[in-house]
Amino acid sequence: MQHRRGRTSEWFYIQQWRAKEEERHRQDALNSAEFKIGDLVKIAPWCKNKHRLAHVIGVAWYDTRNVTIQYMDSEGLLEEPSKAVTANLVLVSREEDQQA
Repeated sequence: MQHRRGRTSEWFYIQQWRAKEEERHRQDALNSAEFKIGDLVKIAPWCKNKHRLAHVIGVAWYDTRNVTIQYMDSEGLLEEPSKAVTANLVLVSREEDQQA
């Protein structure tokens, strides 16, 4: 019976380690993302909403090319946030640049 408890304990620690590694991987992906939460972006000229300003409010941890944006014009502030692909965005200002 004691042997069984040891295996359960070992399994528990392995699960904890895996969870920590997955979280570390998610954080690394977000830290290396091209666009970060707080960036001010402009929609690329070839898109439907060309030249509209938007604010990045979310970055998908599983694919940092997918971001959630909120349009900054009066019409866009009344709308729900939208999804965008980073290839269709142009960086206008980074949050760190605004604080400096």
